[in-house]
Amino acid sequence: MDRIIEWEPGLRARGMKNVSHGERWFMGHFPDMPVMPGMLLVEAIARMGRVLASERAGDGVWKMAFLGDVRFFRPVCPGDQVVLDVEITGAGEDGIVLEGSGTVNDERALQVGRMVLVPRED
Repeated sequence: MDRIIEWEPGLRARGMKNVSHGERWFMGHFPDMPVMPGMLLVEAIARMGRVLASERAGDGVWKMAFLGDVRFFRPVCPGDQVVLDVEITGAGEDGIVLEGSGTVNDERALQVGRMVLVPRED
């Protein structure tokens, strides 16, 4: 994330990522038509969710335990600005449930219907 745009502590967040040509994954990820790998977009949603989870359930290291209903609608390419929205939709003793989405120029790029983050125990 480059910047947080909106923030409701422990509930939801909106952040922005400027996708630049110099990011190292573009060198090998479809060199003739560079696109941001989908898993990195999902990871950006998870990172925002981890901050929200820490605010809501305490500090610690969180890991992704479940990922479901993920859909990609358009490629994210160098020069794009991705706006990511993340919202906690549930919480329990085992973890935090969230959903998220990403848009480029108000056009839907991805949707994560369900992600579960749990505290990591070492």
